[in-house]
Amino acid sequence: MKWPELVPPAVCRVPIAVTLTNGNDEDGAPRVAVVVETMCNYNGKGGWSVDERRQAVRYTASALFSGDIAPELVHLTGWADVLGARLTIHAADRARNPDGTVNYTRLELM
Repeated sequence: MKWPELVPPAVCRVPIAVTLTNGNDEDGAPRVAVVVETMCNYNGKGGWSVDERRQAVRYTASALFSGDIAPELVHLTGWADVLGARLTIHAADRARNPDGTVNYTRLELM
């Protein structure tokens, strides 16, 4: 069965470069795993969340992608360059279909 695309490529119109990291190198700097340059559905918004240290964090935008932008990575961490700004990935979600495939990816940016 083919599942409907909740974020079709037709609504992804904003260019974005997402740099995903995977741990740190020997100098303590983030190790770049992959750089994804694609189009997304970008929504600037404001909201509050609580991080792992129980501190309030304000996020400023969300980016939606059709499908999985990095299937080889378990956790999506890093930053995104969009509309001339560099934003840090605060949270990432992969919405799955009932058969286990990824329908869309959402990045919460701050």
